[in-house]
Amino acid sequence: MKHLLLSMLVIICSLALSATSSAPATDVFDPMYRLLPLADVENYVKYYRKLPNWPTADLTIIDPNSAEIQKKLLEKVEELTLYVIQLKKDNMELNKKIDLLQQQVLNAQINQIQQIRNTGYGVFQ
Repeated sequence: MKHLLLSMLVIICSLALSATSSAPATDVFDPMYRLLPLADVENYVKYYRKLPNWPTADLTIIDPNSAEIQKKLLEKVEELTLYVIQLKKDNMELNKKIDLLQQQVLNAQINQIQQIRNTGYGVFQ
């Protein structure tokens, strides 16, 4: 019975703590926030084998649920969101360029066909 009460107390306390300890807000979506270019992130990860601005491994092992870790996790998710948004914009821009190039190639082919027709050469006589 003692163990059951102790277990219930631990569960209730952990639920209460998790309900009240939400991750603090980050400033990632602030227009002044400096998002590292992906190339810089890649170089940092290759060299240090961790994400930039990430706490040391010792801190994450000691208290993986600390407010600092929660804030850093939220920060990394928000940064990823910004990277995805930028990649989507880049992708849309590239698709526009592809469409333009395809239209230019098609127009060039149409012009070549019309020139062949106008000169009377080829299979269109």
